[in-house]
Amino acid sequence: MMKVGEVYKFKKRGTMYLILGVVSMKNPETREWVDAVLYSSLNDENLGKRFVRELSDFKDKFEFVKGEND
Repeated sequence: MMKVGEVYKFKKRGTMYLILGVVSMKNPETREWVDAVLYSSLNDENLGKRFVRELSDFKDKFEFVKGEND
């Protein structure tokens, strides 16, 4: 399970993001609550901008780079 402070890379663009937490979000199609990731950009063009993505989608599109203590 991912942890706060870990860094992940978006596979498609190679951009880096910091995990802020695992949260709940309502799926807009099913209206059911699902696990999601709250993360922040580490890239100059969007530095500090926050995003939320469904956990399963995040796991498919991002790869682990380093932990908080690495």
